Amino acid sequence: MGTGLLLIIALSIIMGIVAAKHIPRYDKEYIIILGCRIRKDGNLTPLLKARVDKAMEFAADQEAKTRSYFWINAFIREFIATLLNEKKKHVIILLIFALALFLIQLYVY
Repeated sequence: MGTGLLLIIALSIIMGIVAAKHIPRYDKEYIIILGCRIRKDGNLTPLLKARVDKAMEFAADQEAKTRSYFWINAFIREFIATLLNEKKKHVIILLIFALALFLIQLYVY
């Protein structure tokens, strides 16, 4: 049983190293950043910041190597920054749209 556990640990370490060294092809149209929460003061947690920084680095590399601008990442980054700075306005706008959709659904259909 001890040998099996050591084998699992060794394989986990090897797979982690291989995954960390993997460089994806430069043909991506979007990046999904699995996240952590955003702090109440609007700052990113260190783990999420590292993930966003890595995604931005990849997007810059892709643009440099393929001349394909990764616009959606910039859009999402700007959207998040604006959302954090203008939280109340965005929540109000979102609620207005949700109410409008609800009323349309209620009276039209």
